[in-house]
Amino acid sequence: MLTFAAPLAPAADTNLSTIPTAVCNSARDACARQVIGGPTRRAAPAAPFPWKRALLWAMLALCVCLLAWMAYRLTKEMGEKNNAPR
Repeated sequence: MLTFAAPLAPAADTNLSTIPTAVCNSARDACARQVIGGPTRRAAPAAPFPWKRALLWAMLALCVCLLAWMAYRLTKEMGEKNNAPR
């Protein structure tokens, strides 16, 4: 056995007769495929609703409406001040 960074390490002698023969009877048995769960089990679950993104967009829309209202009020006030007699 080769040990990394230890060229003087002793070899590991392993007795392979202690491995049960039922573990790997043949290559055919080792490569046999079994389907567990079927295609519904392998399908990806549906993504959850992105609440954070929805709340972010709602807040953005609310801020845009607020800004538009402020701009409308400002132009209305500026128009009244410009039309007032001096």
